[in-house]
Amino acid sequence: MLQGTALMCTRLFPEVEIMCAPRRAYSRLSAEPHAVSVLDACYRPAIVGVTIGTAASISSTSHVSIGLVASVTACWMFLVAIQVAAAWVTMPSASQRALGTARAMDLLFSGHAPWSLWLLGAAVWALALPISARDTRWLFASMIVPLVWNATIVFAFFRSALQLPRDAAVRRTIAHQVISVGSGLAIFGAAVAIWPRIVGAFAR
Repeated sequence: MLQGTALMCTRLFPEVEIMCAPRRAYSRLSAEPHAVSVLDACYRPAIVGVTIGTAASISSTSHVSIGLVASVTACWMFLVAIQVAAAWVTMPSASQRALGTARAMDLLFSGHAPWSLWLLGAAVWALALPISARDTRWLFASMIVPLVWNATIVFAFFRSALQLPRDAAVRRTIAHQVISVGSGLAIFGAAVAIWPRIVGAFAR
């Protein structure tokens, strides 16, 4: 019974299956005859944007509203745009034609769950603790979990969904992470002056 429920959950929410077994999930999902339009491909990037907006709203104001989340999401949508650009640059054109660019983009964004969960977890952490009790060193250190987890998922996407050779998948995973995570954190960190805060937190 429980096994059947778990299987149904992974089929309804491919993000769960991708988090648990990315290679197997991407092999199965990419083989399914599932057409994705450009509009459909915008769904998961939009969810990522709303997740960022929600987490940022909770972290900065300790509450959410439709207007607040909408405005904060609009401000930080450049992070989603960076991820779209990273996907576009690192996916081989031949693979995009074979799988379909919209379908490939949708599958890749299905692997964003580790970062989404971390963002929401960080927001709950900020909401639960008063400023004086927050040890941000743990928060910054915890970023290694979604970083490694997501990189593993992205590698599985290139290896299993796009069926690239191992070396090519490794190179494109590194390039994708440098563009999406590296540049995203650099711009976000500069905008909120996070780097002095990180140095100060670990210098205590």
